[in-house]
Amino acid sequence: MGDPNLMHALQTLQDLGKDRPEFEGERQDVNPKLGDWFWVKHEPTEREPYERWFGCVVQVGSNFVELQGVKDGDGSSHSVRVHLDTMDEYLTREPDPQSVIDREVFNARRPWRS
Repeated sequence: MGDPNLMHALQTLQDLGKDRPEFEGERQDVNPKLGDWFWVKHEPTEREPYERWFGCVVQVGSNFVELQGVKDGDGSSHSVRVHLDTMDEYLTREPDPQSVIDREVFNARRPWRS
């Protein structure tokens, strides 16, 4: 298994995504840039019970955007390409990604007690 502190921080990050307001019909920026952060919606599975994950734009193509998620305790991470025409369906821009990242770094470094 992975580091319990890291696993707890990742669980907290996933839980934060549940509380983010859903996109409410206004068209998102259809020109995402490298380094932009989004909450990515996906179908939960037994292995991945979360409905959303936090991802950074790592590639922008002519008709798609590719996002990479943060690594979890076993070193794996999410990755997805989303067609620009379906961005509104799957992606919600995080307006203040630095605060999410700072909070998770703080939580990962904090000693957790059961």
